[in-house]
Order: sequence, then C-alpha cells, then structure tokens
Amino acid sequence: MRVVGCTPDAVTYTVMIDYLGKMDRIAEAGKVLEDMADAGLKPTLVAFSALICAYAKGGRRADAEKAFDCMIASGVKPDRLAYLVTLGKIRSFTWHS
Repeated sequence: MRVVGCTPDAVTYTVMIDYLGKMDRIAEAGKVLEDMADAGLKPTLVAFSALICAYAKGGRRADAEKAFDCMIASGVKPDRLAYLVTLGKIRSFTWHS
C-alpha cells in the first residue's frame, strides 16, 4: 500500500491480521501486528483478538497466551466478548506435556 502512496490505518492493519489468520498465514499475521506498532499505531482490542484467534486456530497456544499478555501489558482491556472468545480458544487447545 505504501508503494502506491496509501498509508494504512489501524483498521487496515486489523483487516490484514484477520485475513492472514483465516488463511493460516499466522506468522505473517503476527508480523502485521508488530508493523502496526512500528508505524506508531496502537494495536486495538479487535486487532489483538484477531491475532489471538489466529494463533489458537493454528494450535499455537504459547503464542496466543503471549499475545493476550501483550494486549493486557499494552493497556488494551478485553471486553466481555473478547474474554469469552479468547479464553474459549485457549481452552480448546490439546494440552501436551
């Protein structure tokens, strides 16, 4: 987008995170969240939730938990729905020892 003179905003980054997560391009989704912060935009509740769901869908429990912790540490407070979705996704993992 920047190549053609368009500067992405928080919504653009969030849509990309959601899309990449749904396409099982999870590592790229995580990179987009980092790019969002590097661009000076604060990741939103929706952006974090999309990334957490992508990690959960991909079976990446540790990454989902890390993203959730990062969300809290950055001052983004999950709403009731985000807690239910996030905790539901994390609980759905198969726990291995």
